[in-house]
Amino acid sequence: KAVVSTQSGHYGRGLLRRPCTAMKLLILLGMLTLNVAGTYNDETIYYIATRTSSENYAGSNAISAEIVLVGTTGSVNLGVLDKDYFDEDDYVKGGTKLFTVPSAVDVGVVQCIVISVSEDDAWLFEWVSVTSSKDISQETFLYNINSTWMSSDTSEGEAELELCAEDQAVYIIHTKTSSRDHAGSDNLQARIRLVGEEGVVDLGILDNNELDDFERNATDQFLIVATVDIGKINCIQITVSRDDAWLFDEVIVSSDSHPRRLHLENSASTWLSSDLSEGSNSLQLCEEPLPTEPPTFPVFRYKLLIATQTATREHSESDNIRLNITIEGSKGSAVTGLLDNLDLDDFEKGARDVFEVRVTENVGKVRCITLAAGGDDAWEFLWIEVHSVDFNEQSYFYNTENDVMSSDTTEGTDTLKLCL
Repeated sequence: KAVVSTQSGHYGRGLLRRPCTAMKLLILLGMLTLNVAGTYNDETIYYIATRTSSENYAGSNAISAEIVLVGTTGSVNLGVLDKDYFDEDDYVKGGTKLFTVPSAVDVGVVQCIVISVSEDDAWLFEWVSVTSSKDISQETFLYNINSTWMSSDTSEGEAELELCAEDQAVYIIHTKTSSRDHAGSDNLQARIRLVGEEGVVDLGILDNNELDDFERNATDQFLIVATVDIGKINCIQITVSRDDAWLFDEVIVSSDSHPRRLHLENSASTWLSSDLSEGSNSLQLCEEPLPTEPPTFPVFRYKLLIATQTATREHSESDNIRLNITIEGSKGSAVTGLLDNLDLDDFEKGARDVFEVRVTENVGKVRCITLAAGGDDAWEFLWIEVHSVDFNEQSYFYNTENDVMSSDTTEGTDTLKLCL
């Protein structure tokens, strides 16, 4: 997996800064110039950019750096990177230098570089980028994650260093500080950890050297390289160790392997501070699970017409029978639930009540019904019609034994099954 540049500007934890658009324009201009001159048309041109650290003594005016590229289709030694013909210092502290190197070998997508030095004037670089004339849209970045100094004097650094893209994961973090009064902080020490589908990574303190991060109503960007790729990012954990309270609106995170930006909002407006009287010293935000559609089930409609006994009978009406019916058919059974027409007095003497019910089971041709009484106000019915609305079928069940329904079994029966 190559680290492909799709952005420009200043990023990083102080050190990590990618070339700006002007650098890309220089590459394009170099390609055009070489092609017009008729030079290198049949060769691959490699554009090697180096970024020297801004730390003290990081630059070198005597170092000779040799570079080997290893790619998907081969490897090539490009020799010593040198622009002496311009009478320039190649590795100035904090500087970025572009080298144009022709080669007869196309290594494909660059996976690794090997840098070796032959002088003892120590040099510290932040990153090296490689672009090929075969595909200028793809720029491979390889970062000096461990800040390894280069020198032929092993007491000062390493004489050779190999960097590979598969050993590096690039994370880009944007923070949006709130516009509320006093939301900014200049003394925060905010440490961030990311939780993903394949692990957890501690990215350390969010800090752009020489920049004022976390100012009120400002958006800050941080590019951090780690040795762990956690896959799809699900959560962030922010911990602060200083007491200058900070309030942010949103944090946005992405990585080179999963470039889709994850937006995490501080919806509770939680202030962060090591002083717990000002806020919380840690906060975890996670991606909300995507809403899922509720499962859909087929719906079958029935209309029940129930005739209550006439007024001449003792238990002909009820205002608390709490009746439900199980409908049984050739394919299964279904329960109607409590039969109750809201705001109406059901089951009055001599009344005909209609109940519309929906069930998720196709019972087939109706054969039986089972009545269950949950209330103790005794009730007697004449007959019940079950009408399948979907299949336009009617079934009639008669109370031929004049059974009385009640949950109080001294008054009647609490269940009654009738079949055709």
